[in-house]
Amino acid sequence: MVKWYVEVYGPIDLKVPAYRDPEPSQNEAYDMAELQVRLENMEKLLTTSLENFQSEVPEQREVAATIEAVETDDVAVEMPGMTTIRTIYYENDKLEIPYFLRDAFLLPQRFEKSERFLIRLGGEQQARIMSELPENLVGLHKYVKRYNETNDQNFFSELKVFIEEEKKRREILLERPGELFFFYKDDYIVVTERLSQVPLSTEEFTGIPSLIRQLNEIGIEYVGQLPQELVVLAKYKNVGIGTLEKLFGQLRGK
Repeated sequence: MVKWYVEVYGPIDLKVPAYRDPEPSQNEAYDMAELQVRLENMEKLLTTSLENFQSEVPEQREVAATIEAVETDDVAVEMPGMTTIRTIYYENDKLEIPYFLRDAFLLPQRFEKSERFLIRLGGEQQARIMSELPENLVGLHKYVKRYNETNDQNFFSELKVFIEEEKKRREILLERPGELFFFYKDDYIVVTERLSQVPLSTEEFTGIPSLIRQLNEIGIEYVGQLPQELVVLAKYKNVGIGTLEKLFGQLRGK
């Protein structure tokens, strides 16, 4: 608008910079509930620091103040949604759950070793979403029959991987707003307009005829109609990890 005004009502010696789409400020992207958690954490930190400061002798205060200043300068600003909302434990290990995952759906297909375990737990209205998980996963298997401590351990290990994958996905989505993606495990593909129009046919995608046929039968005929989370496709008959890897590799090649 400024450039138009200058051109119409000039001459004005003004160089107008190239237009750039506005970007939302990260400071404004925090949810109010997350901001409250961050403020509470800051309050606890300040209270603890003040108590420690008051208990130190003058020489110790000077050293502590110097260390605190250096640590503060080195701390990276967290992206919105990354504030720790709760902690989940298993024996001597722990996982910090970021705010954006507080009610995340725990899709069983995302947990290769624990898929059946999670399906069984879901039947008992347990472990369907992150907020349903207990603070300590020791004994989680007791909700269902014929499972044991090994299943608790496997699930905790896979939950750690799940959280790291979700963090990476969130970073990508925040860095590239407005773009569409296909996610598979810890990898992703950008869905271009051309890719979205590729037909889901046995001519375009070889070696996975059963999956293609089942997708076509329910009206999914183009790549753009596939779910963002490709592992969901494992629910179809005779579709396993090998099939999904073939599909993902061929999508990347398009």
